[in-house]
Amino acid sequence: MRLIKRLFKNLKQVEGIGLLEMIIALGVIITGVIGGLTLAINNLISISTNDSRLVAANLAREAVEVIRNKRDSNWLNNALWYEGILQDPDNNYRLITFFEVGSNSWQFNDQTQDIENCDECRLYYHAGSGAISHDPSADPEVSLTSYKRLVTLRQICWHEEIGSQTILSEGQKCEDDPDLEWIGWQVNTEVRWQGAGRTHRVELEDHLYNWR
Repeated sequence: MRLIKRLFKNLKQVEGIGLLEMIIALGVIITGVIGGLTLAINNLISISTNDSRLVAANLAREAVEVIRNKRDSNWLNNALWYEGILQDPDNNYRLITFFEVGSNSWQFNDQTQDIENCDECRLYYHAGSGAISHDPSADPEVSLTSYKRLVTLRQICWHEEIGSQTILSEGQKCEDDPDLEWIGWQVNTEVRWQGAGRTHRVELEDHLYNWR
């Protein structure tokens, strides 16, 4: 604003300049200033969105790796490969993963709601450790973020007769078809967050099989 006032004062001192020329000159100056500010604001929004997207991608990858590590641990302990990942595998196919400090281990919690309606899918920032987790601790250093994360599992089946695999829809089971053998999970992790006035989303898909 100070720059525009100074330019306006200088323009008035120029002999022979008309009102129309002065208005045009001011219009060009104002347009340039507004354009520069708009570009700067858009750049800041873009940087913030990219940073948030990177965090979301890491959160999605973390959930997949936690489930993979649980499968591998089950193998080492001679347990069923899927044991402990879903508490009720007969009736559920959604879950969240969270780190339990007391037991120093990752835990799994079944979810019956989609990510839109899932309150337990919310993620919290722990300032002391810098970690983001589903733990809504009463610690004053813990604050709610705009992120939500949910894992959805779909069964992967093998059809011996035709020699190919198929991925079932959510909630369907290979055992319902005598020609199908359950050989793994399609793991889909979705992370959502709010930013710049709208909802953003990152999805990560991986396949985990019952073989080493």
